[in-house]
Amino acid sequence: MTPEGPSFITNMFPIVLVIVIFYFLIIRPQQQQEKQRQKMLAELAQGDKIITTGGVHGVVDAVQETEVIVRVAEKVKLTIQRTAVAAIIKDTSAQPPKGA
Repeated sequence: MTPEGPSFITNMFPIVLVIVIFYFLIIRPQQQQEKQRQKMLAELAQGDKIITTGGVHGVVDAVQETEVIVRVAEKVKLTIQRTAVAAIIKDTSAQPPKGA
């Protein structure tokens, strides 16, 4: 008689556990973040203050299907890809300063 080793299921358990942990710590949060980004880009509207991925601050002048026209200074407008918008800046000027 030969001694039996651990079963196939016992050998596969650590690998499956690593895959499940990898999914919940890396893949799932990244998918949720991408959904939020797509929602932000879909809700982009004229007059929003934005920051581009290149660090340019401006105000949305017009929104087209794949492009956004951004006013960065008086009489200066840039046409950028919609996907180049990194963030929409929330207007915080209406809030009182912290500590006051």
